Amino acid sequence: MSDYNLPNNFYADLQKLSVRYAGVYLINKFFIRIVTDKRKADIPSYNYNDNSFSDDDQMMLQRENYPTLFHEYIHYIHEVSTMAGITQFYLNIVNRSIFSEFVRLPDTSIPLPVSGEKKLMFDKINRTLEAATGGSLHDLDDRLVFRIDHIDLFDFPAYEPSRDLDAPIKVPMITYSYLNEATGKEAQDSVYFGKYFIYEGLAHHLDQVVTAQLNRPLTPKRLVKPEYKLLELIARYYFPGIDERSMLELASMSLCYFNCGQRFIRMIEEAADVPYLSGFVMGIHNEVYDHFKEHEEEIKFTLEEIKEIFAKRAGMHAAASHLCDVMLNAYEQRMKRPTFEIDIIYSGHLKEMRSFVDLCDMVYELADEDKYMRDYAGTYLPNQLASDLQIFLCHVDYFQTSVAEVEEHCCPLYTFCPHRIRQEKPEQCAKTPRLAYEDHVEYGWCHYGRGIAYMTGQDVA
Repeated sequence: MSDYNLPNNFYADLQKLSVRYAGVYLINKFFIRIVTDKRKADIPSYNYNDNSFSDDDQMMLQRENYPTLFHEYIHYIHEVSTMAGITQFYLNIVNRSIFSEFVRLPDTSIPLPVSGEKKLMFDKINRTLEAATGGSLHDLDDRLVFRIDHIDLFDFPAYEPSRDLDAPIKVPMITYSYLNEATGKEAQDSVYFGKYFIYEGLAHHLDQVVTAQLNRPLTPKRLVKPEYKLLELIARYYFPGIDERSMLELASMSLCYFNCGQRFIRMIEEAADVPYLSGFVMGIHNEVYDHFKEHEEEIKFTLEEIKEIFAKRAGMHAAASHLCDVMLNAYEQRMKRPTFEIDIIYSGHLKEMRSFVDLCDMVYELADEDKYMRDYAGTYLPNQLASDLQIFLCHVDYFQTSVAEVEEHCCPLYTFCPHRIRQEKPEQCAKTPRLAYEDHVEYGWCHYGRGIAYMTGQDVA
């Protein structure tokens, strides 16, 4: 075994699950974007005065884009109901807390680089997040992947900030063969395997099950993106004859452990050698129950601790409390039924999913050229809570882009924000949204400015 070497600038990839496709789930921001082919004029009830439209027409958009919506919904479910998702949420909260000490409000929205003793802890957490997440779609570069050639496990000291110690895990590196389009010949490359590829493999297979249930055409095998294929390629590398449902159940249960990449590989290896696969899978169900039960009080304590971190900021506290409550409920649901999302989808009773994990907020992206109030934000939540969650999204975006040193980027609310600053300074919102903080005295608080202000640990009027 050799040491695991990490890629640079992990935060630049944090919000890029499925970014090139018909939908995107914004990781650690708990928000979905659905890309439609509709213009405002195509929506019968569209009201140009207040940029709204009827519930019936919203449901029409959902029905037309249902497999895509379900794909992103599955990402959200895994983010809030598994150990891989909840633990990384906690680690990100800790790192944002460290980062906030280097924010120079009220003087400027430009933060200082994290430095000194705090940087050591900050970097350890960042590296641990990278190790558990593994590679991303950018590493595969849309390649035509033929097969897995070999898999190596690398030692990595995962950092636990609550105990200030390193816990050893193993990070899988996958060596695969692909078509080099420049030469027309077969070539080899490697990618780290973790949460990202498990998320994408699960979501793709499950959205295809839903697509079939809706009698819609499936994605042809030759057009399946490599980030969707890697999970199955790894499973069949060890167990060529494994059936799809067993593979997906094992993948789902691997996410119930922080070191999910290694867990999935170990489960598949062991499954290949058992005489009765169904009995083995049921045994893993029992293991997951025991694992979740063992850590239940720790998870409850951690989620309460996260709520307390935001106690002095009313809006952020409401958003964080909502997310923590969703996570605790989903954790308890998964403890009772470790593969509930697989069971529900294969049963065809898709509406049952919301009784386990309610749908997060989303935005329908429309096709009009004018981007001002082009898109529509949908929610099942009370309006104030939905607004607080959008501020939370901006709060995380400010942190991520600051750490990644992204000089120009667009406010995540740019296409559905009616604020005065968005009307009068659209170029600023499209390139440097942090300046909304500097402008709040003249223009009032927009969501992005308020998200930055909450970095101080105090409430804002």
